Order: sequence, then C-alpha cells, then structure tokens
Amino acid sequence: MWKLGNEWIRDHSPKFYLNRDFSPVILDHIEPAVYMDHWSVQPFNGQARRISSIFALADAFAPTHVIETGTYLGSSTPYLASVADGPTYTIEIEEHFATRARRRFEDNHPALQIELVLGDSARQIVNVLQRIPAQDSAVLAYLDAHWLDQIPTTSELLALESWGGCWMAIIDDFKVDGDEGFGFDQYGDVVIGPGIVPDIPDVQIWVPAQPSERETGAKRGTGYVFTASALARIPSHAFAGLRRVR
Repeated sequence: MWKLGNEWIRDHSPKFYLNRDFSPVILDHIEPAVYMDHWSVQPFNGQARRISSIFALADAFAPTHVIETGTYLGSSTPYLASVADGPTYTIEIEEHFATRARRRFEDNHPALQIELVLGDSARQIVNVLQRIPAQDSAVLAYLDAHWLDQIPTTSELLALESWGGCWMAIIDDFKVDGDEGFGFDQYGDVVIGPGIVPDIPDVQIWVPAQPSERETGAKRGTGYVFTASALARIPSHAFAGLRRVR
C-alpha cells in the first residue's frame, strides 16, 4: 500500500512541484528515510569541502573506472560515475537498499554507466577487479561499506593492492586526528582511521587540512589513500586543503 502511494506521487505530481528544494522533504518521508539523518540523502553527506577535494583529485587522476562499496540509497553514486570514462560499479550487501538504488539509477540516470552489484563488498570487489585490466586502467574507489559488524575496508584495500593496477581510495567516516569536529565510525575496538589501512609500501594517507568548522553538512571525516602510481598522475595543486598523515 505504501509502495503504491509512493509510485502514485511520483507519477502523478507535477514535475515543477517536485523540484530540488522539495526532494529532501520527499526523501525524509519515504521509508527508510524516516530513520535516517537528513544528510544521508545528500551526495557525500552534504559536505562542500569534501566534494571540492574529491572532484579536484578525480579530475587530475582521470579514473577509467570507479568502484563504490556501500551503495545505501545511492545518493553519491551518480556523482562518482560522472568522473570516470568507463563503468562505475557500486556494491551493496542489503537487497532492500540495492533494489531501491538500482531503480533510482535506471529512472534518473540512464545515461551513466552504473552497475549495481549485490553482495559482500570484501568478496565482490575481487570479482569486479577481475573484470578490469590492471594495465592502462586507473580505479577510483569510494569505500563506505563499514556498518555494524561489517568492517570490510581493510580487505577492500588489500584487494585493490593485489589487483596490481593504479588506484586511489577515499574512505568515509574516517578519523581525523587533531580535529574532534570531524565525525568517524568505531565498531568495538576498531576505529575507521589510519589503523585500518594496511601497511603497503609507498602508500600515503591524507586527511582534510581545513578545520571542521569550515565544512558543511554532516562533517564526517575523510581518508584519502594513494598508491605511488596514483600520486604520479596527480599534480600537487589537487592536494590543496589536505594534509598527509602517513
């Protein structure tokens, strides 16, 4: 009954009424938005400086493929897909969220090369990487699949390194030491921060240099992981607003 109501609203309401300002209200009143915070419906948690850094790095890195883990509602996926020349693979473990996101991609972004993969990201990222030739490819990975007792981030990074090609990774909910204004995730004794990044030779970790007071939206911390081959593709000016921590 509720699903039918949502579809009727979408199909019968005037398009001028469902404008950009009204869309968050719609999302706030459609399950599962009723139990999410407001920023979950915004790309990259509504964080303007994070968006600026991601697009500056992506523009310089010029990824051939994007891999996202933790699709959720897919609010950031189309933006990630827009920076790659080739396909974007987004992995979601919960079928309910995967179904909703896939429908939104098909209805609203049919021109983008987005493929939604259902399953455990630690396993599925290996399968996805097998489809991407390591030579002459550059992968941008956005890692946001850590949730409750699922913390696949370390395994995802190891899979990227084992793949053998050029890659960089962006980790959501990352602890920024020295700035308590940035939120981060912690599950038991495991903190989403530098400690979950494997000790891979020549890999660097960067975080926001701008104080959290100058960020908008949810103010979640971000970790940026670069291989030596990725660093060779990115000029120094693209790192404006970031600082190296390892």
